Amino acid sequence: MSQPRKNAAARSDTPARSDAVRNRERILRVAMAELTVRPDVPLSTIAKKAGVGQG
Repeated sequence: MSQPRKNAAARSDTPARSDAVRNRERILRVAMAELTVRPDVPLSTIAKKAGVGQG
């Protein structure tokens, strides 16, 4: 029998990598700006403008 996979809540005890924190901040900043102007902006556009990969 295989072991159950850990979910995101289980990983919350681990501090985020500094690049992940920076990426999240950039995504949120771009998303707020873009969604204010265009509520239907695609996530791919937000990711591209934030300079992060969509994944």
